[in-house]
Amino acid sequence: MTSDHYIQSCIDGICDDIAHCSAGGRNNLFNDKAYRLFQAVGAGQILEQLVVSRLTEVALSAGLAQQEIRDTLKSAKRGITEPKPFGNADGMTISPEIAAKASALQAELDVQSREKQAYSLEQLQNNRNNSAADSPYLARKKLTDAHELFFTGEDNKGAFTAHELFNKSGQSAGFERIYNDGSKRVSAGCGVSGVYYGCFLSGKDDDSVCYITEGAADAVSIMLATGKDCYSATSATNINKVAQLMKPEYQRVIVALDNDKAGRKVAEKLGGEFLCVMPENEGADYSDVYCAGGGSEVNRQLTNKVKPEQLADKTPKNLFKLISGFDGYDTEFSYLIKGYLPMNAFGMVYGASGSFKSFQALSWAAHVAMGKNWNGSKVTQAPVLYVAGEGGIGVPRRIKALADTYNDGYPINDLYRLDHPVAMSDIAEVNQLIESIQHYSEKVNKKFGLVIIDTLARCFGSGDENKTDDMTRFVSACDRLKAQLGMTVLVVHHSGVADKERARGSSSLRAACDFEYRVERVKQDMPALILTSTKAKDDKEKPKQMFTLSNVSLFLQPTYLNSCLT
Repeated sequence: MTSDHYIQSCIDGICDDIAHCSAGGRNNLFNDKAYRLFQAVGAGQILEQLVVSRLTEVALSAGLAQQEIRDTLKSAKRGITEPKPFGNADGMTISPEIAAKASALQAELDVQSREKQAYSLEQLQNNRNNSAADSPYLARKKLTDAHELFFTGEDNKGAFTAHELFNKSGQSAGFERIYNDGSKRVSAGCGVSGVYYGCFLSGKDDDSVCYITEGAADAVSIMLATGKDCYSATSATNINKVAQLMKPEYQRVIVALDNDKAGRKVAEKLGGEFLCVMPENEGADYSDVYCAGGGSEVNRQLTNKVKPEQLADKTPKNLFKLISGFDGYDTEFSYLIKGYLPMNAFGMVYGASGSFKSFQALSWAAHVAMGKNWNGSKVTQAPVLYVAGEGGIGVPRRIKALADTYNDGYPINDLYRLDHPVAMSDIAEVNQLIESIQHYSEKVNKKFGLVIIDTLARCFGSGDENKTDDMTRFVSACDRLKAQLGMTVLVVHHSGVADKERARGSSSLRAACDFEYRVERVKQDMPALILTSTKAKDDKEKPKQMFTLSNVSLFLQPTYLNSCLT
């Protein structure tokens, strides 16, 4: 049950966001926030009159015109058709009466929306041939050379520069107007409840990467600078919808955000699903960067990933952040390899010497780096670092064999090696490892997803792996890697001498693992291994599986690889 005090706090927070929003994005934010409040109206938590009164008051004080406020509230009222209470929305049952009212209003608004969209498309057809070559807005944004992507018009608010909007089916749906003062409005029928976006294509047959931005000027600036396809989401709250829509179409989707409160909120919400970047300076967007330094500066600042400290919670530092009840129970569990390697986790694969445990770890590493399914399980592509603590030529040869078999002989570009151990007990070396990964991540403009430490013994540093304090120090160093880089850390370790069923050393290692696998060689004269899931903290353990290894000839000598891992 949600208290009246909590509901009032939510209303106050939304009104405060509107009051402090910058002029350029204020109308879109007002639309989004109003829609959210009307969802609470639909759920029966707030009276509609109260919402209209509070929103009108705050919008007027923020500088919005009366007609603009009325139009926005009229559009946002569709939120009533998707009832969503404040607080634990999933735990509250919507009554049949509320559901029926929402359904009836939905039908009524659908009719109105179709009529509005037909009118918008008619307006689009009437205006789309109006040249934007003399647009003051494009001149201010230094985008006059791209004027063919825009058109101009005029309405009761004044002259505007506009661009076409598309819906989730890729069909023309209307347009976004950008007035000379920087304020924006989407045409009737393109409300916040759908997926509408601007489309700015490079003209190249290139599905390697696309960029999602909040505004059209940002998208065009990045498109001119990079030569890559760009899409504008019309508002910060719509970015995730557009990014999800484009995800199947491109190998990578990069979200280029404004460096402001709304942008940081989006970055925090998207988490590790998309690479999020933003300009270096507070309050800037990529259109500002283009105006100040041109395409070369845009390319430089597109490597500026959103940093964890930028997303820091504003809770006073002397307080813990308390979470209510089972909030977050429905958070989706993400994997690098579905069912095997979770994202942003710490785990271990262990076995006796000669059990092929390193072969197993390398097979996982190669498939994550290539983004190719492993053993029928879906893989999320990400760069991988393999710390080959034992050195030697075995690891590069095994990688070459994997590349020949699974990548048509081409290099696995996102699989990197470190051919020497890192002393995880040495803070300076751990810092150097973190900085190295960050450097290469920025260099390739990709977030690393996995680091494999092979073996624990070689990278343990000073100390005794049988002592709890020393092992805890090792685990803490791995946790630092995981937390600061947002990646999975996999440790390759040896099994116990007396008890080969468990990993060697202090039991505090297994206790700290989110997942754990044991690798056993089937027979000494047989190139095959058995993989056993011995711990899966947030999932069920998989049954034992056997994999055979085959010879791949490199130069004149054969090398093994896991032949049935696809």
